[in-house]
Amino acid sequence: MRANFRKAELASANFRKAHLNQSVLRDANLTRAYLGDAHFEEADLRGATFKFAYLSQANLKGANLCGANITDAKISEEQLAQAKTNWATILPSGKRRIW
Repeated sequence: MRANFRKAELASANFRKAHLNQSVLRDANLTRAYLGDAHFEEADLRGATFKFAYLSQANLKGANLCGANITDAKISEEQLAQAKTNWATILPSGKRRIW
C-alpha cells in the first residue's frame, strides 16, 4: 500500500502488521507508535520522529531513515543495517553515527 502520511501527527498510533511499503512518512511524528511486524520496505521515512517507538520485527529493507530520530526506539542493529541512514539519523542511543 502506498500511503502518504507526510508530516502527519501519528504519535501513539498502532500500525501493527501494517503494509506501508513504498509509503511516504517523511517528517511524520511517530513518537511512541506501535509498529511491530509492520512492513516499510522502500518507504520514505526521512526526518520522521520515532522516539520510544516499537519497531521490533518491522521490515525496513530499503527504507530511507536519513535524518530520522529513533531515540530510545525498540529496533535492532540488523533492522538498521537494512535501511538507509546517514550522519543526520539519530540512533536509539540518542547519538549520531560518526562515519
